[in-house]
Amino acid sequence: MNTFDPMVYLVEDGEPLISSDIRQLKLGEASRLMTSMMYKDATEDELNRVENYIKVLKASKIENMDYLKASADMGIKELKSKYKEKRR
Repeated sequence: MNTFDPMVYLVEDGEPLISSDIRQLKLGEASRLMTSMMYKDATEDELNRVENYIKVLKASKIENMDYLKASADMGIKELKSKYKEKRR
């Protein structure tokens, strides 16, 4: 069971780090990545990393979350590269 707490990426002060439009874009990208990974037999750990990243993005609707640090910590860029879909 995944017990990840997205609040570890909470930023106490400052301007919001993500706009509503960017959050929706990133959620769509992460969702497509998750789907692609499931078709390509990703490991449970890899799928959990994307799931946790999505939790941070969803929490950023209410709280000021450092989604960029979450992305880096969870290796989202590497997962995108490993599981990217080939364009036709």
